Amino acid sequence: MLEAGGYEVRDAGDGEQVLERASTFLPELMILDLLIPKLDGYETAKVLRKMEAFRTTPLIALVAAWSDASPERIAQAGFTGYLVKPVLPSQLRKCISGLLFSAG
Repeated sequence: MLEAGGYEVRDAGDGEQVLERASTFLPELMILDLLIPKLDGYETAKVLRKMEAFRTTPLIALVAAWSDASPERIAQAGFTGYLVKPVLPSQLRKCISGLLFSAG
């Protein structure tokens, strides 16, 4: 969906890969699944927020089930917003547009 919308996309299979790839790619926005392996989305977001390059980068949490997440916990980890799976294309566009315009 993102590539079709004209965005350049990089993926990562776990939290460690997110940190490695983000430091060379320097994305304008990141979408992190909370349940990624090695470092979960919460821990990955906390590490990113400690890095100068990502202190203000919009971070979107991708949430599978509210039993493992809450808006408060998501915000405390440093996320800017969240989306609940399954995500509709219109929801994704609206979230990204709002975050990029408010951050820029």
